[in-house]
Amino acid sequence: MRHPKYQALKEEVRKMVVDDAVSGDDDQEATIANKLQLIDTIQRLGVGYHFEMEIDEALEKVHAFGDDLFINIDDNNTADLYYAALKCRLLRQQGFSVSLDGFKKLKDNEGLFKEGLASDEQGLVSLYEATHMTINGEIILDETLTFTTTTSSEKTSEMQGN
Repeated sequence: MRHPKYQALKEEVRKMVVDDAVSGDDDQEATIANKLQLIDTIQRLGVGYHFEMEIDEALEKVHAFGDDLFINIDDNNTADLYYAALKCRLLRQQGFSVSLDGFKKLKDNEGLFKEGLASDEQGLVSLYEATHMTINGEIILDETLTFTTTTSSEKTSEMQGN
């Protein structure tokens, strides 16, 4: 028999996942971002199997909002990189189709990745994880994988003083 406190905590997390936080609030992106972070945390903790149906339902709602959320990536605002990559990875992990058109904004007019991206460490890690959800022939994710691994190698060398 499970401890009552365990059951209560599990029910509290379940409510957080199914809470209809993506219901058209004024700050829709913030509520979706919080939902994505919660789902990612639950999965990383290894307890996602307790909430499979709830996670599927929540991600279905996120997917229904379309591909334009979190793709406000420009030279001055790389904060959305983390969320764009997280959304892409989580949705693809659950089998949803996700357009990669927004990731084209990671590049400048010359086809190179924008310099400001290298300073967004959290975004780079999330982007690196998302690149592992590539489907054959998705050149942008292949190039992004090369960019994230090269950038992280350069950062590691800088930290080591090489």
